[in-house]
Amino acid sequence: MEKNFIAIYDLSPQRKILYLSDSVYEVLGYWPDELIGKSGLAFIPEEEVSGANTFILYQEINDSITTLFYSHCHTKDNKVIPIEAAASCCYNMITAVIGVADTQHLSCQGVFSVIVSFEIR
Repeated sequence: MEKNFIAIYDLSPQRKILYLSDSVYEVLGYWPDELIGKSGLAFIPEEEVSGANTFILYQEINDSITTLFYSHCHTKDNKVIPIEAAASCCYNMITAVIGVADTQHLSCQGVFSVIVSFEIR
């Protein structure tokens, strides 16, 4: 994951963006202030939103689990790029490091794949 950014989302149904590192610009073409307060689901292709919500529910239930997953995201210029994220639920939010994925890991488009889970102690 060469280019990446840090993201924090709330656990509301909208999955609002609470924080983004400045490096989101290098990945998605947006500055943090353009996205903070918006739904994080708005940038995921429509056919993957259900999978994203399932993944987030998994994170909520397994509060101490960090999971690596692969999906897609819209950039500011409306390109769809493959992403990988290491995400974890912490109290009442999801924290994630999100970056451009190596496309060899994306064998099935439109499906969130839970690849690795481990408990943080």
